[in-house]
Amino acid sequence: MKIHIDCIPCYFRQALQAARFATDDQTLWWRTMSEIAAFVRTAGPHMQSHDAAETVHRLIREATGCPDPYARVKKEYTRRALDMLPDARRRVLAAPDPLDAAVRMGIAGNVIDFGSQAFLDLDETVEKILDVPFAIDHREDFFVQLRAACTVLLLADNAGEIVFDTLLLEQLRDKRLVVCVRGAPILNDATREDALDSGLHELAEITDTGHACPGIPLERMSADFLDLFHSADIIIAKGQANFESLCEQDRANLFLLFTTKCRLVGARTGTQIGDIMLIRSDKLKTGS
Repeated sequence: MKIHIDCIPCYFRQALQAARFATDDQTLWWRTMSEIAAFVRTAGPHMQSHDAAETVHRLIREATGCPDPYARVKKEYTRRALDMLPDARRRVLAAPDPLDAAVRMGIAGNVIDFGSQAFLDLDETVEKILDVPFAIDHREDFFVQLRAACTVLLLADNAGEIVFDTLLLEQLRDKRLVVCVRGAPILNDATREDALDSGLHELAEITDTGHACPGIPLERMSADFLDLFHSADIIIAKGQANFESLCEQDRANLFLLFTTKCRLVGARTGTQIGDIMLIRSDKLKTGS
């Protein structure tokens, strides 16, 4: 997806939030906002959203001198999710369909997102997630392919959220599981360190994009990643940033799992903020 004029206020909001996470020096807050203002003057609707976000957060890191402004909150939400995990696991195992429940819990974790204004309540979402209807529901296709798959590629989203992804991975122990995280810190997106803190390495192979970029811009991925992307039997892309970079892919085995947190994404999908969905990407293109 390309950026829209409505993205501009979000860039400023994210910049101020990240600057405050990074430092108490108000001089550096002002410097950060000035750098973002200079970027906005050159930006336009030709830019892809992942490129714009990568630039914005590079400028934040440079202006504040902090390589990972979200490091503390990522650790905090990872700890919080790990505390909630035993109860979430009990809910999954007690559900009539544990695989479906595990998918829902993974979407519940998607509320942990500092890049969005629609940051929802994690405890409330986990409490309700087993009964929430899907605004777009391609689960039937998803489960058929998932059960038949040998290699599953999970494109991870946020730190904290990935703790809940372990519940789905635990349901798929008979398969080759590969989890891809970001190659360097950006926003509260999960990196290899966050994956290790969350215990994902005990269930899956961990790889990364090689970039501090939200989403999966395929034109910038390595040959090794592309081999994996094209050879995996099923690809599960978590989160809105992965949706934004992959929503034009016409692939029957690519499934997008996330919560709508942005009016523009809602317009693209025909959903409302707070809606949950599981989309087969080729059906999104065709409107099926």
